Amino acid sequence: MDVGAEFYVSVIPSEDGVARAAQTLGSRTFDAGKLRELIEGKLIDALRAVAARFTMDELHENRGVFVAQVREALADSLARNGLELDTVSLTALDQTPFKALDENNAFNAVGMRKLAEVIAKSKKERAEIDAEIICDGYHVHPAVLRSAVAAKTPGRIMAITDGTGGSGLPWGATASLGGRRITVREAAFLDDGTLAGSALTMDRAFRNLVRMLGSSLVEAAVMCATAPARALGLTRQGRLEPGALADLVVLDHDLAVQETWIGGEPVFRRGPA
Repeated sequence: MDVGAEFYVSVIPSEDGVARAAQTLGSRTFDAGKLRELIEGKLIDALRAVAARFTMDELHENRGVFVAQVREALADSLARNGLELDTVSLTALDQTPFKALDENNAFNAVGMRKLAEVIAKSKKERAEIDAEIICDGYHVHPAVLRSAVAAKTPGRIMAITDGTGGSGLPWGATASLGGRRITVREAAFLDDGTLAGSALTMDRAFRNLVRMLGSSLVEAAVMCATAPARALGLTRQGRLEPGALADLVVLDHDLAVQETWIGGEPVFRRGPA
């Protein structure tokens, strides 16, 4: 990591401190460059030694501890020159760019390997985060939804409805939400125009994924059933396999619900039109 710091050093305010500074620094006190050469090495060594005890996250979270340890590490070294550290301030803290590291240098190689491991772990953790998305085409624009599915894969997208009492009702119908009237349009809206939720149902969410996004039937089923069940730890739902619960929805060629089965028993069948 790259650490930047500002050090403020002064002569110890005592007769011994002044005498020791005069003896060890001599004419360097009249030459800022020479004085810097003498002290800078001590400061950099202490900074590096203490920084090596911390990860980047720990440094971000424990700057006060870091500064205290740097001060402690410098106390004896500076005192030999009659000096003491007044304050130290962290001015920069960032990851060292890969291009600045030499892979043929043993120390750099260790750092590069560690950095690669941290980045890979972070990417893996981000990829394993499940995302809930309201698939009505209004809350989330189809283009954004398409990008989310591409980035996360269907197995990490959970299609949800954010449904209200207006879910499934026709355009212009009204319902109640928390004692306030909502009207069904592209979604559910309060009388003042505030978005109050969706009017989406899961079968419509499934159709939207197929027709609006171009998802396959399997991908849509994963986002509507398999991914949510996995995220909730429901091992017998969201899948078709021996031992799983036979909770099923039968759709026709237009993806309209024709039958619903719960635990292997039919609970709904659409009659003839």
